[in-house]
Amino acid sequence: MVPLLGSGLENRFWAEVGHAMSKVKRDFANSLAEEMLQKYEHRITRESDGGPLGHTLDEIYDLKTLQPRKRFLDVYEGVKKELEDLGLEF
Repeated sequence: MVPLLGSGLENRFWAEVGHAMSKVKRDFANSLAEEMLQKYEHRITRESDGGPLGHTLDEIYDLKTLQPRKRFLDVYEGVKKELEDLGLEF
């Protein structure tokens, strides 16, 4: 059986980023994308290259409370803060 990878936390993040990016000029969006790519490109891997599959829903969320686990919420908040520090307004 294929594990259920991902969660609503990623969807929340991308929805917030998409909404914020819809308000910026193309040049700013491009510079932000280049900045993030430069910082994270070396970490992008594919499963076929031995990269990780990701995390399952029950790893990301406490299934009793349906709240993201602190570890994953900290990553979400940290990356969002990083984008804010680069000038993206949420």
